[in-house]
Amino acid sequence: MVRIFWGMAFVLLDIQIKIGERTLGLIPDWLGYWWLFRGFWELEDEWDGFRKWRNPAAGLAVYSGMLYILELLELTVRQEFALWVAGLIAAAAAVAAVRIVVNGIRHLEKSYGRELQGTKLGNLWVYLAVLLVLHALLRWMPLVGTVCAVAETVLALCWLAVLYGTAKA
Repeated sequence: MVRIFWGMAFVLLDIQIKIGERTLGLIPDWLGYWWLFRGFWELEDEWDGFRKWRNPAAGLAVYSGMLYILELLELTVRQEFALWVAGLIAAAAAVAAVRIVVNGIRHLEKSYGRELQGTKLGNLWVYLAVLLVLHALLRWMPLVGTVCAVAETVLALCWLAVLYGTAKA
């Protein structure tokens, strides 16, 4: 569960620096998806959903790794529409990854008969999903994009705090 926590932290937290015309993420999503892949692999005997989502997590690691390399090589600077579409895909992937983790925790609660805060994680997931998609759609608008980014980061930190408590339990 610790790998899943760190994977989700790398996927959800998006700290970027601006270098000239390009923006580069300091926390690479591909590493987060790799950790999710490893965490799903460790917990695949606990819930069949982890087994099903292991390979998509590996695929997302490759996809986001390719995007990261393109950003490093400055090949995405002039492709605004393609970059926007890639951001939407990344947001959808993050929403799906969070949902898989929430479903897995709810299944573990039923299996072990103990409270692991699955309901709280599920409720926070709804708001986080809306903010992830809004930020991806509206990031081109400076003020609205910034407000969405800040709200998304705060909610992601709240979700990760609950997940951390679950991982420790």
